[in-house]
Amino acid sequence: MGLIILDKYPKFSLKECFNKYKTFIKFLLGQKRGPDVVISSLLSGLKELNVVCKYNVKVKDIKLDDAVYINGSVETLKWAIEAKKRGEIKKIIVGPVMSVLPSDHGSIMMDKEIDLILFPSQWTKNHWLSFERKLENKIQIWPAGVDFPDVEQKDKNLILIYYKKAPKELFNFIKDFFDKNERKYKIIKYGKYNQKNYFSLLGTTKMAIFLSEAESQGLAMFEAWARGVPTLVWNRGYWQFGNHRWKSEKISSPYLVDVCGVFFKGADDFEEKFKIFVDKAGTFRPREYIMNNFTNKKIAENFLKLIN
Repeated sequence: MGLIILDKYPKFSLKECFNKYKTFIKFLLGQKRGPDVVISSLLSGLKELNVVCKYNVKVKDIKLDDAVYINGSVETLKWAIEAKKRGEIKKIIVGPVMSVLPSDHGSIMMDKEIDLILFPSQWTKNHWLSFERKLENKIQIWPAGVDFPDVEQKDKNLILIYYKKAPKELFNFIKDFFDKNERKYKIIKYGKYNQKNYFSLLGTTKMAIFLSEAESQGLAMFEAWARGVPTLVWNRGYWQFGNHRWKSEKISSPYLVDVCGVFFKGADDFEEKFKIFVDKAGTFRPREYIMNNFTNKKIAENFLKLIN
C-alpha cells in the first residue's frame, strides 16, 4: 500500500488555481495556516524515517492500493470519496480539523467511505462525539509535530504576549501590569506576523503569555516550547461558537503540562499565577517535552501506526 498526501485537488480546476495563488501569497508573507504546518511536519518526519510517499500528485499517479491522506481541502475529499466508490483507491484518511462541526460542508465527514478521521486533541474528539457517537471508531488523536531547533538560545530577557482571542480588558490589564512593574515585553497578534519574525522573537524570549480562548492543539505554543520558552496561558475553560458552548479543562492548551508552564483564569488570579510562574522558572523543561513527544519524526511514526 502506497501513501498519497494531498492538500489540493489532484485535477486541474480554476478554484484550485485560485487557492494555490492565495497559498503562494501567504508563503511570500511568511504566514502558514494550520493545515500547511501539519503537512510540512508530516513530510519532514517521513523523510527522516526514509518512508517514501507521494505529495500532491495528479490522478494518473495514484494507484488502486494507495491510501490517500487529505488535509485542508474539502474539494479534494469529495474527489477521494467518489474515487474510492469506483475502487480507484484503497483508504481515505482525513484531518485534523477539516471542519468545525460534523454537519459542515453537507456533513461530508460522515461519509462511510472515510476510513480514519484524525483529531489533534482529546477535547476536539469529545466535542465531535457529542454530536455523532457513531464516529467513535473512526476518530483517532494525532497531534502534529514541530521543527526542533538544534541550539537553544541563551541570555533571554523578553516577555512575549501572544494575543489571539481574549477580552480586551484582560489584554490591557496584563500590559498595565508589566508597565507598572517595568517589565520588558513585546506583543504579537495572531494572523498579523510571519513565522520567521516569531521564531526570532522566541530566541530572546524567557516566557510567553498566551491569550487564546481555545486551541485544537496549540502549535504556536509547541513552537515556543521547542525553543525552551515556557508559557503562562489564559484558560477560561470553555469555547463559544455562536450559541454553542463546549467546556473542557485544558481547552486553551490541550498539551500544557507542568514542565511547560502554568494556567491562569483571568485578571483576578493573573498576578498570583505570574508569581508562581516566576518562582518555578528553574523547573520548566518545555524543550525536553517537545523532544520526547512532538518532533516531526515522532509524529510521523505515530501517523504510520494509525493508518496501518
